[in-house]
Amino acid sequence: MKLDRPLGISVPRNEQQVRHTLAPSNTGGQYILRVYPKLRSKYVYRGLVWVDGADFAVTRIEAEPAENPSFWTKKSQIHQEYGKVQGFWLPLKNESVSYIRLGGRATLTIEYTDYRVQAVQPNAATPSTQAAIQ
Repeated sequence: MKLDRPLGISVPRNEQQVRHTLAPSNTGGQYILRVYPKLRSKYVYRGLVWVDGADFAVTRIEAEPAENPSFWTKKSQIHQEYGKVQGFWLPLKNESVSYIRLGGRATLTIEYTDYRVQAVQPNAATPSTQAAIQ
């Protein structure tokens, strides 16, 4: 008898299953989720999502749109990286690679640097902010 899901778990037919793996990392482990959208659309993606095993925060995404975003685009790839900065998980790098029918390859890269996370001082609130809180 072959099972495609663990015993005792029923998944409705219209829902997509998420398959996962646990991989070692510097912080103790990451879950690697293979995600599939329920519907094909240029606004949703399919691919891999890495989730930190301790904080359960997304650390990396490697994906592609579920549907081609344009006739002129043959294929698109999305690469996103996140890192922990002063206790907060923030974007470090976004890269999108598109293969264009007539133009070849186009790459857009955004790198985020010099984050400064500042604590909020309770007595530094403006009078309008204090009124909104009360």
